[in-house]
Amino acid sequence: MSVHKRTATIVLARQLRGYKPGDRVRILRGYLAGKVLTVHESSNDWITFNEGKTREVMSKGNVEPELGFTDDEMNQAERVSRRGG
Repeated sequence: MSVHKRTATIVLARQLRGYKPGDRVRILRGYLAGKVLTVHESSNDWITFNEGKTREVMSKGNVEPELGFTDDEMNQAERVSRRGG
């Protein structure tokens, strides 16, 4: 698998992943990069967290599960990528 194909799969995995309140996620970019936060609320394309004085809203493309994606999640994203969306 080329680097570009892997990147597309990761991006799709981030979008396809459904989070529920209490899930722990790692922030990938921005001033919170590297921190692990707890999900307060999530929709198809955004997520909010319990931590902080203000309600932080972030794109789901900027977070990953604390322990990473499962093989099943990566396989599903790869199938969607091959199918073209």
